[in-house]
Amino acid sequence: MDGTTNKLVIAIVPDDVADRVLPFLVERRIGVTTLTSVGGFHPERGRKILLSGVPDAQVDEVAQLIQTKGKRDDGVIYGVVFAIDTPYWLSLEDGALNDPRPR
Repeated sequence: MDGTTNKLVIAIVPDDVADRVLPFLVERRIGVTTLTSVGGFHPERGRKILLSGVPDAQVDEVAQLIQTKGKRDDGVIYGVVFAIDTPYWLSLEDGALNDPRPR
């Protein structure tokens, strides 16, 4: 590792918001995985969960992008965005969880 710490950015947004935001993330070369969700609190509408691992310094950029590009015509932002530390990596060789942080 190069010493840079990363966060996992998780955004839970309506389908139409995700569809507007995704091209801008891709344009900035921010990798993102999408999961589609239905049911739960809003069964009449589909949701997408956007997952993106980014350096700490890029978390605000991603959140800002979702906020500005994800607004609907009424100016309201629908959804939630949060970031969590991602300190553990699964080793494919031994199947063990490894903490890459210096001790």
